[in-house]
Amino acid sequence: KLKDRAITKKLLYVTEQMLQLTWSTRSKMVLGGAIFQLADSLGILFLSWGIGIDPPFVLFLLVNPVIYFAMILPISLGGVGVREGIMVLFLSLVGISNTEAAMVALLIYVNHVVVGLLGGVIQLGLGLHPREDAELAQKANDQEEEPQASTTSANPA
Repeated sequence: KLKDRAITKKLLYVTEQMLQLTWSTRSKMVLGGAIFQLADSLGILFLSWGIGIDPPFVLFLLVNPVIYFAMILPISLGGVGVREGIMVLFLSLVGISNTEAAMVALLIYVNHVVVGLLGGVIQLGLGLHPREDAELAQKANDQEEEPQASTTSANPA
């Protein structure tokens, strides 16, 4: 139950932070997400062409969000199996064999792993360490809050 409360607390905190964003920032986030989905779908189309199949592009625009949502469900490690099953289901609807659909899904996985590894190498090479940066920002935030807490406790009501 403590873990459930911690997750609920985190979700409420994230929701509160999102509500503080301006509409301009929110619309930029949605636009960025749409551009990512479009680019990812285009990449999957290219991977499909690479193995000799020609599915409709619109199919990937519809399937991608379903796959990404299903992958965050805690039913497999890293979404392996979930992605493949959904891809087989949807591609079979347009006449693509199960083997070819599973191959597309596996290529997507390999592509994401390779891109992630390259990004990690570049990040390390540039000396970027997001976790350390976040910890430093949190310490700075905590130090700013300490004087306020001591001034409020010094004046009893």
